[in-house]
Amino acid sequence: MNGDRVIRLRITEGNVRQSFLPLGGHLDFFPSDVFGSSSSACHAKSKSLCLEVHGLPEPIVTDIPTDAKSGHPRALFRKRAWIRLFFKTNGIHPGDTVMIERLGDYHYRVACANNPHSPKHSGKGPEPIRAIDLFSGPGGLTLGLKEAGVEPLCCVEMRREAVETYRKHTPDAEHHCEDIRQVDFSRYRRAVTLVFGGPPCQPFSTGGLRKGAADSRDMIPAFLSVVATVQPEALLMENVPGLAVSSRIEYLNWVLGCVRKLGYIPVWRILNAAHYGVPENRRRLFIVGLRGRQFWFPKPTHGPGTNRPLVPSSAIIGFEPIGEPPACPVVYAKYPDLRPSPYAGQLYNGGGRPIDLNKPCHTILASAGGYKTHWVDTQRIAPKYHLHLMSGGKPWEGAVPGARRLTVEESALIQTFPKWLTFAGSRSAQYTQVGDAVPPMLAEQLGLSLVRQLKGDAPNESSHFPPNAAPQLLWEE
Repeated sequence: MNGDRVIRLRITEGNVRQSFLPLGGHLDFFPSDVFGSSSSACHAKSKSLCLEVHGLPEPIVTDIPTDAKSGHPRALFRKRAWIRLFFKTNGIHPGDTVMIERLGDYHYRVACANNPHSPKHSGKGPEPIRAIDLFSGPGGLTLGLKEAGVEPLCCVEMRREAVETYRKHTPDAEHHCEDIRQVDFSRYRRAVTLVFGGPPCQPFSTGGLRKGAADSRDMIPAFLSVVATVQPEALLMENVPGLAVSSRIEYLNWVLGCVRKLGYIPVWRILNAAHYGVPENRRRLFIVGLRGRQFWFPKPTHGPGTNRPLVPSSAIIGFEPIGEPPACPVVYAKYPDLRPSPYAGQLYNGGGRPIDLNKPCHTILASAGGYKTHWVDTQRIAPKYHLHLMSGGKPWEGAVPGARRLTVEESALIQTFPKWLTFAGSRSAQYTQVGDAVPPMLAEQLGLSLVRQLKGDAPNESSHFPPNAAPQLLWEE
């Protein structure tokens, strides 16, 4: 049995349909003597688990069955009828997270971690990591870090609609809807453990003007100024991979030098959200600074080199929309830019691309909501059209039949926001909030490693990148 106090299970559509909690990869969280026989009744020789289930009046007593042929434990609880009631009572949907907390050797508590009405922990565990949240947006980074044990005491964000969204999932924090340069942080001096946030990234984005440090929108100096005032034990800064392009590496080195002058040892790495269970290819650059030691970034949990496949976009979306799609037709481009994949290049007008439902989605854009919104190919036109062009055919004209664009709700689910969360503001503002955010699931994986290391746990090379492992420098635009 491992030493973790809490595990978190990401719920899929199949889990809800089959009333199933996926325990795969977490069987060492339970005592080995609760693994019973393959028969339908609890095995007489195995011990039972007592599960306190949020929303149910009585505890559930069950064990974990073994496979009749292999004799290995199966990744599920023997009794499952209660799971259907648990899902219904707590309003659990695909994309939500279920938390199982160890209260004793055979005593556990089950709750929906994403639901603000469910208790987050019993109060018997360690104190949360108190933090300041800068450039918070709607709180994608926040939601993930909260799941990992971080408690934001205050957040700062200039966009009012993003602050309104943030209040829905973190109402107890102090909310500042203003420029961080106008906020007095001196009262938090040495009172918080972590300062985190994503300074505006337009100066370094390959989709922006890419002026970098010469751009007045560069808020990295303001972020570092807050760190200098507050003097936390750690800082976590998120930005776009464009900060690591060779032509801008000088500025990245300047930022790292500033972090060192503040008394931290900085480590940076570019992470792809798809490698951490997010059904979306989305790369972000993270800088973590600790005092007196180096941070070890977590290794991928999904994809090549792991025992879990990448999560396809079909785990979240399908041909039928969730919500109302934008009324923007997908039109064949007059001069298509052909690539080896039918789902790449610019074969259609606008920045939106067809989605291969068998793979993670393209990066959800902050500029979505119109013609830059990715789309579902309900009639499977994209492979046929791509083959036609590859064979020397002329571009087609008009609208693509059966093409429908992603809704705000689908975009948020792909980003791993919980289904119960609604976004404030106009439809355009909602798309912007979703597309600007860090996927909560990626943030949670990063946060779990950070919290453990802040509390003294020593990482190992089997699950973490050593600090001396060279990060990826992007040599092309």
